[in-house]
Amino acid sequence: MNSASTDQSVASAIGASVPVGLVGSFPGSDVWEATAIVRGELPFLPLLPELPERGPGADMIGRTMSLLARVSSEFAVITTPSGWRLAGQHTAHLPAAMRRAASWLSEDLDAAQSSFAEFTGAYKVQLTGPWTLAACVELSGGDRLLRDRGAVAELHAALAEAAASHVREVSRRLPGVDVLVQFDEPMLDAVLTGAITTPSGFRAYEPVRAAHASHTLAGLVDRCHGSGALAGVHTCANRPDIALLAAAGFDFLSIDLDRISRGTRQEVNELENEIGNLWDTGRSLFAGLAAPTAARAERGSSSTPIDELLHRLGIPIAEIDRQLVVTPSCGLVGAGSLANVRDVISELQAVGRKLRDERLEGQGEDE
Repeated sequence: MNSASTDQSVASAIGASVPVGLVGSFPGSDVWEATAIVRGELPFLPLLPELPERGPGADMIGRTMSLLARVSSEFAVITTPSGWRLAGQHTAHLPAAMRRAASWLSEDLDAAQSSFAEFTGAYKVQLTGPWTLAACVELSGGDRLLRDRGAVAELHAALAEAAASHVREVSRRLPGVDVLVQFDEPMLDAVLTGAITTPSGFRAYEPVRAAHASHTLAGLVDRCHGSGALAGVHTCANRPDIALLAAAGFDFLSIDLDRISRGTRQEVNELENEIGNLWDTGRSLFAGLAAPTAARAERGSSSTPIDELLHRLGIPIAEIDRQLVVTPSCGLVGAGSLANVRDVISELQAVGRKLRDERLEGQGEDE
């Protein structure tokens, strides 16, 4: 494996200007077809696809919990009408949902190994972040795990070990890659603001302090770095706490540019300043664009949020170099078909080409 250290950047691992990436999920249930699309369409930032339509255990929560169950069977979960619940037992015989999830993940890695065994460069995998797990997984009594601070601490420790183990497995199968671990945290903002309600719906769990959340995430980043991987975070929040995520030390931040533009002018200015600070540290921005295929009649218009952001931050287009990655705003499980996934990637590639052309033009004007 190309050893990824804490002084290596995502830009150097990817090695391309304004590449296209995806968030994680694909429609359908055939991982071999999904992997073929990744291999053919994403030359600079391929990823391990997620196919949640296969059923419970292929979703982001079940998939990640199956990795934690390998660390300790106390984190094995079973399905409930509302999602996932700790099975509440220490046993060598994991619940069927966990065995199924492990089998699917093994097949996914088989497909990746078949297509990328000789690949060199960045390769991204996705895990659910600790605060989203704590907000979604239930204790045996039905309360969210978020209620029990001790259980949350144990969850965080197990996730760090699971992430390191997953990196080792991916690196063993794909010895030439630099692994990027993306932690998906769609519930983080709700955890921070105390918006996660109890089962009764009459009250909410106490908000988690930003400093504590950042410290926990920093531990995951450190563990990934220690395993030779780079770490990033994806959030589709309207007002992500970029300063918190930057303080945690993530190497890249994946956000929805359309969502963050919906706040008040003051909120947008604050978020953009935080993005600028992140940019100045040399870390990468994975810029999520909303439904590129919807703008096909106005090809190129999808780049407008990026152009406007760079302009407001005072970042000349000639200086974007390789810190910018163009992505959809979220996963593509709702795209309907793999043919539509190809369409989305094609639109994003058009955005990337436009930005690269503008960058070259900007360089020419400076000469």
